This record gives sequence, C-alpha cells and structure tokens, in this order.
Amino acid sequence: MAMFYWPFADQVLGSSESQLFAHTTFLYLGLCIITLLFVLRNPQPPSSEQIFSILFIDILAITIMIHSSGGVSSGLGFLLLACVAAGGIFLTKQLSSALAALATILVIAETISNMGHPNASSQQLITAGSLGFMLFFTSLAINYLSERIRSSTAEAENQAAHASHLQRLAQSIVERMKTGVIAINPYGQIELFSQSAKELLRTTSGSLPKSIADIPELEEHLHIWEKTKHKKPATITLANDQDIRISFTKLDAQTSSNILIFVEDNQTIKHEAQQLKLASLGRLTASIAHEIRNPLSAISHAGELLTESPDLHKNDRRFTEIIDNNAKRVNQIIENILQLSRRGSTEQEIISLNNWLSTFVSDCQRINTTEVNITLSGNETNVEARSDSSHLNQVMNNLVNNGLRYSELSEEKELTISFGQDKQARPFIDIIDSGDGICTEDLNNIFEPFFTTEATGSGLGLYLSKQLCEANNATLSYSNPTNGKSCFRVTFAHINQLF
Repeated sequence: MAMFYWPFADQVLGSSESQLFAHTTFLYLGLCIITLLFVLRNPQPPSSEQIFSILFIDILAITIMIHSSGGVSSGLGFLLLACVAAGGIFLTKQLSSALAALATILVIAETISNMGHPNASSQQLITAGSLGFMLFFTSLAINYLSERIRSSTAEAENQAAHASHLQRLAQSIVERMKTGVIAINPYGQIELFSQSAKELLRTTSGSLPKSIADIPELEEHLHIWEKTKHKKPATITLANDQDIRISFTKLDAQTSSNILIFVEDNQTIKHEAQQLKLASLGRLTASIAHEIRNPLSAISHAGELLTESPDLHKNDRRFTEIIDNNAKRVNQIIENILQLSRRGSTEQEIISLNNWLSTFVSDCQRINTTEVNITLSGNETNVEARSDSSHLNQVMNNLVNNGLRYSELSEEKELTISFGQDKQARPFIDIIDSGDGICTEDLNNIFEPFFTTEATGSGLGLYLSKQLCEANNATLSYSNPTNGKSCFRVTFAHINQLF
C-alpha cells in the first residue's frame, strides 16, 4: 500500500486497475489488523478452521492484487508461496494441499480471464502453471518438514520429560539412601551433598561445605586415594567423634571427571556384621543346645537317683549337690540360647506402668529371699507404655535379679524401681541397685553376648534383655546416677509413635 501511494513501483503495482488495487490493499490492511488483534487478545491459539480462513483471505487478496497489476507477469504471484508455506506449517496435509489447490485455481482462473486483454500472451498460462506447481511443491515440502520438526520436537520433549523424571527419581533414591553420597567436580567443588551425608558428617543445612577443602578429613583421604587408587574403604573418626567409613570412585575412569564419595556409618556396619555372626552363632548353638539337653537330663536324673541311694556316704552328697547345681546352670544357659533362637514376633499392647509395676513389685517382694528391700517410686499419676507384657516381664526379671544380687553385697541393701516420662514425653523405667556399679572398662561390653564378670553367669541376660527391648521399639541403657550406684533404664517409644 505504501509502495502504491508513493510511486516506487507505479509501473507494476496497480498498473492495470489502480482503483481496484487501492481498495483491495486498504481493505486487506484493515482485515490484517483486526485478525492480529483477535489473535493477540485470545489466550487460546487459533483453530485449524480459523487459520485456513485467514490464509484463504490472504490468497484471495493477493490474487486480486495480481489481477489489478496485470496478471502473474507482475511477479506478485510469488507472495502466494508465503501463504501456502504458512498453511504447510500450521495445517494438516489435507488442508494445506486444499489451500494450495485453491491458490492454483485462482491464479489459473485469473490468467484465463486476462487472455482477452490486448497485451495477453500464452506465456502467462505457462507462468501460471509453473506457479501452481511451485505452490503444491511448497505446500507438500513445508508440510513434510513441519511434521518432521513436530515429531522431533515431541520426541525431544518426551526424552526431556523422561530424563527429568529419571533425575527426580535418582535424586529421591539418593536422598533416601542410608549411605551418604558426595559428588566433587575436578576443581574440588561439591556439586551434590545428600541428606544422609549431612547427617553422618553432622553438617547443618545452614553451613554446607562448598569445597572438599572444608572437610579436611575427607580431603586428606581423597589425596591418598588419588595417589594410590586404593580401593579398600577407609575408616576415619571425625572431629565430632563420628566413626564413618568412606570409599571413592570416578564416574569415568579414563577422564578427569567427577569423583563420588560414599559415606557410611561404621557403627551400623559393625552392628549388621555382628548380627549376621550372631544369627549364625544362634543357629549353631541352638542345634548344639538340643544335642546337649538329652545327656544333661540323663546326668541330672542320675544325680537325683544317686542322692536317693541309702549306701551313699554323707560326705559324698556334696558332690551330688555340685552335679545338681551345675546341671541347673547348664540347663539355664540352654534355655537362654533356645529363647534367643526362637524369639517370635511381639504382641504389643498399651500398659499402665502404675498398675503393672505395682503388681510386679508386689510379686518380687513376696518371692524375694534376700535381705534387699525392694521399693517402687513414681510421681506420675498415669504413665502408659506400648510393649509386649511377656517381654517386659522377662526384661524386668533379668534386671531385678541382677540388681538383687549386687545389692545384697552392699551395705544399704536397697533396690529401687522408679518410672515416669523424660523430656520427650517417652515413658521409662529405672532399676537402681545399691551395688558398687560397673567399672569403666566393662561399660562397652555389658550388652555383648556371653560377656559376664560372674564365674557362674552365662553372659546372656543383659544381651537378651536388650534384644527384647529393641523388638518392642524400646531401648535399654546403663548409667551411674549417684554414689556409684547402677541404674538400668528401659525407655519406651512415644505412646503415639507409629511403626
């Protein structure tokens, strides 16, 4: 329109019918502005029908401008290629081909209508046919390329979505792993620091290390590993007394790529290894215990028969007592071993410690054959705990019997059972005896199996008690409260805690 009113191409634009060209360009410009405003204001993209209508108006307007400019020889027919190409991009193959067919028909029809003009020639029909061929070729080629681009884009988006899903999945797995993971780039900067690594290294979220140099213990072993490529995991103790095991690996052994550091709790590894050993030992000792029981019964029965013999000298009766006492002791060891090997699932229930301990202490006082005084202490009115009552009874019997044995050797001869709730509102039971307490060098071993300081002990009482507590989500611990006395505390899980 600007080129027409400023005569830059007055010999081409509107050369045949200038008035028609002026009216067409003016109306076409108005329709383009209205269409643009409609598309910009509408949040939804236009439909295929709307796009087809817009492009058909473009073709119709350009065809009229071609006619008013003297036909296809004016060169304006090439503007139709842009419209057909747009149809190939935004429309389906059928609609874009239909659009190219309409443009071809209009061009040929316009050319035929101009054949009666004095300046017309048959060359224009050849030009119109060539233009029609170019319109169809452009439509099909652009439509094919657009389909390939859309397919490639959709595939790339699917791959990106799948990669993003795998990345989130990997991140979720890493965050839930008990093994901590630290990723370091070739420049020593930390790119990944998993939650488990934070917990194992006792690192708060507000002071995360940015470089491996911020963790001197790991940096030292990393340098050693880079020099020696020693694949065996290293065990180190951090400044916070945390005992951890670390191992290193490269993502790509051939290049200077990222290094992964795996951090594990060494105490947990030791505990799991010990559990495996104890499980194997339990199965072995259980089978041995079954084999020992029969000859032990025969020995015990023979000792009883020997005691009833009238020909037995009274000085020899002491030997039958030794046989009987040691047979009972071995039988108790066998019972403990078998109990460890066949421990089943727990049947937890809500227990009122006030009532349960009152009954338990009354029973203990009634059957107590020592001079030790047993007292119950507790200021809480209603303390409830979740546990298997039979397991709790067995744990309390083990702890009370130990307490009575050591308190009997003391001057006070006092055993106190107290209960209540700690600062986290967790129920607890304390068994405090008046003995001399446990020496420091034995503290780390008192809950180990077969560890005992008594000549007649089996070393399984405290270990079995701890196992029963853990089976009920409780903990068994030892402390020296006052005056060197011994205190064993059973701490139960919170009453509302879910497992």
